[in-house]
Amino acid sequence: MKNKIDEMVTVSNLRSAAGDRSYLRGQEYFEDGAVHFMCCDGEQLTAEVHGTHVYHARITNNDGFLTGECRRLQMEQMNVAKLQKHDRT
Repeated sequence: MKNKIDEMVTVSNLRSAAGDRSYLRGQEYFEDGAVHFMCCDGEQLTAEVHGTHVYHARITNNDGFLTGECRRLQMEQMNVAKLQKHDRT
């Protein structure tokens, strides 16, 4: 049976997948309120992270292993994200 992402996202698994430095940096962002628009669809967890720039972060359950990416949003993507947020309210 395939594990859902919410079963996979534990401190131990996140730290193992990201490494100590990236894990601690992500934890700081989260605790400082820089993580927005978190969404989980059972297979992946996505969020917008506001640091020096705005980033789109994604953690995916890849056959029982966590994989992730964090990409800087370009201005056009940020405008689309703002419009989508506005449509939800």
